[in-house]
Amino acid sequence: MLKFSLVTTVLMFTTAAFAQSPCQSINSIHLSLNRIVDRIELVPPDEANYIRTEKAKALEQQNRGRFNAVYNRRFYAASEFHNDAAVVMQNVVAAEGASSTKEAASYLIVVLSRLSDLKSSLDDFIQADSKRQQQTLSSEDKGNLSYEITGLKGLTTNILQCVVKRL
Repeated sequence: MLKFSLVTTVLMFTTAAFAQSPCQSINSIHLSLNRIVDRIELVPPDEANYIRTEKAKALEQQNRGRFNAVYNRRFYAASEFHNDAAVVMQNVVAAEGASSTKEAASYLIVVLSRLSDLKSSLDDFIQADSKRQQQTLSSEDKGNLSYEITGLKGLTTNILQCVVKRL
């Protein structure tokens, strides 16, 4: 009997605490994403354009050798990361400017779904950076970035749940 009432009390407390937890604003996703993106090296515009163009041609021609030449370029992983981050950020900005709760939820669903691509791109960049003679990220940076991108997914999920509750 005591065990049952203790479990019931804990569950009621946890549920009440969750229900009262404040919803953060969509801007907190924006700020977190900026912090992550700012720590990944920038790609020179000419190099980004070359990578984008050559990758598209290699894939269109199904030319593995041409693709590998692009893939092995110094900035390839950073370019892919920044491309994926731009898609996520476009949807975050759209969610911030949404004219309705339903529209904001729609954009946040895209953000949440694209975060797995961004995590994958980040992992690829970290792996590529680790192979370099002069790395741009320290071991601590790599661990922090992996932790932060995982936290960003949780943050986005939490905010999306809050938005959905308002529908």
